[in-house]
Amino acid sequence: MKKNIWVMLLLVFYGVLKAQNEWDTVWTRIYSGYHVHDIDVDQNGYYIAVGDIEEDIIQPYYDAVVLRLDPQTGDTLWRKIYRSPETSTRDHAFEVAVDLQGNYVVVGQLERNGDPDLWVLKVNPQTGDTIWTRTYGSSSPDAAYSVTIDPSGNYYIITGTYSNYLNSGNLWILKLDPQTGDTIFSRTYAGGYYEAGYSVAVDPQGYYVVGGEYYQSRMVLLKIDPQTGDTVWHRLSIYSGHVDKVLIEPSSGEYVLLTHSGGYNYLFKVEPQTGDVLLVSDSLVVPYAGDESLYSMTCNSEGYYIAVGRAYISDYDGYDGLIVKIDPQTGNILQYALVGASSDDAFLAVSTDRQGSYIVGGYAYYEQWFLKFYGVPVNIAESDFNSPGGSFSFSSVVSKNRIKLNLRPGKRLRFEIFTPEGRKILDKDIRSNILEVWMPGGTYFLKSIINGKIYKNKILIIK
Repeated sequence: MKKNIWVMLLLVFYGVLKAQNEWDTVWTRIYSGYHVHDIDVDQNGYYIAVGDIEEDIIQPYYDAVVLRLDPQTGDTLWRKIYRSPETSTRDHAFEVAVDLQGNYVVVGQLERNGDPDLWVLKVNPQTGDTIWTRTYGSSSPDAAYSVTIDPSGNYYIITGTYSNYLNSGNLWILKLDPQTGDTIFSRTYAGGYYEAGYSVAVDPQGYYVVGGEYYQSRMVLLKIDPQTGDTVWHRLSIYSGHVDKVLIEPSSGEYVLLTHSGGYNYLFKVEPQTGDVLLVSDSLVVPYAGDESLYSMTCNSEGYYIAVGRAYISDYDGYDGLIVKIDPQTGNILQYALVGASSDDAFLAVSTDRQGSYIVGGYAYYEQWFLKFYGVPVNIAESDFNSPGGSFSFSSVVSKNRIKLNLRPGKRLRFEIFTPEGRKILDKDIRSNILEVWMPGGTYFLKSIINGKIYKNKILIIK
């Protein structure tokens, strides 16, 4: 009997040891290149990453590179290099989004005749071939740093910087037709000698929210009318640094900003109607490290913010990649992990996949570095949300990624679901009491159309 008890205890202990931790790495991959600037998950669950690769190891010349990765292994399914027709140029891919048709929209900078222009590529997800490429800009350096898809899926919204003849920059917003790349509107916004947009999101009402920096490295945030491009409000911050990432808080609609400057990191929450600051957290530091910089952020399946960057360890160890979990209520770091592969490492991009894993990209001593962390497993849970007039309710979980609905007879129902960045990921007519949902864990905006009438609601549907 005692022997059996010991066997049972050993099995339990072994099970505890084998339990997956949120910060366990599933796989790590290093590929020749330079930096990974952004990473996303496409409609089929594959990872899509963008960055640059050195064209010349002596001179600072670069080509843009896009990779499609197998989520199970991290192996490349395809890897494409995009460059100027000229040699010895500096071409970059800074961010990627996935449109409603599953195409990849890549933005960055293309240099021709010594003049860098804002660059947009629409890419076939199966082959990596370009559907179209367009450049926009002046005779001075211009660039695109961020892209999102508007809620209707009809337009690409891009932000960056537009330089004038004095070589100063204005924050720049373009709204593009996705079929052709033609400009619907192009607007610049000046708040000082230099101003640039680094992150763009779309809020539940369809307004564009753009964060960046202006003269003397101060933060700037704009709320923009989607029809005209006019500013609803334009806020210049007294805080130094620039806005690296803008998210929309699904439970409240507040704008969430991640910023950094000189080893200091801040988390801001902003009231969407007025632009007033509701929360400022400067507690984004980790023990036994220094010079922490956080560059990108997303939401995990529990509603916490996951941010990545780098931290200085020692003269011998140099910099390690840094990943942190942030409390959305207080802005404090709850957990963190430091990962090193060389003496100069950094995480520059983060996303979550369908299973709730964290997908991270960056560099390890100037090679492209990818890691998959176990993260927080995704399960669809029952919601306390009920629709207006009781037209439907979520009643039970059928299986992972499937939920059951109770529909009232005679009701025509359609769901539209949006990410915290404002990207539509589901637009579906509901014809049965089973709804297929394929998306990462997290909090989302839900818009329901019942018998042709639109109801804008917010709901946590996956956790």
